[in-house]
Amino acid sequence: MLDNIVHSPFIKTLAIVICLDTVLGILRSFKQRKLNSAFGINGCIRKTAMLVSVVTLGVIDKYFLISSLGLIPEEIEKYFPDIGLSAFFAILFIVFESLSILKNMQLCGLPIPKKLQQLAKKFLDKFTDELPKK
Repeated sequence: MLDNIVHSPFIKTLAIVICLDTVLGILRSFKQRKLNSAFGINGCIRKTAMLVSVVTLGVIDKYFLISSLGLIPEEIEKYFPDIGLSAFFAILFIVFESLSILKNMQLCGLPIPKKLQQLAKKFLDKFTDELPKK
């Protein structure tokens, strides 16, 4: 049973973006010479909790068939006709981790397309204080 849940494309994608964000975060900390074990441990706990939550919600979805369509805007609903809580939260976590990847890429000095850079900056400025102020 867990095999089907763990092999969900949403959970696989989440695991990939978590790994990529972790690697870029480590590279960024080396570049900025700001190694902080407490921050690293907190990040590992958060990322592990994301995966455990999504897998647990997958088990709940399997037994109770809870739909999260009421949580999704109608224009997005057509792309995900029957989405459970596990996939819903996996998508949210994927978006969150993707923004963190863009932030880490920018802080590592990697080239990012202007549109993506502006989108990430707008979101990160609104919800975090992680980007340096120029």
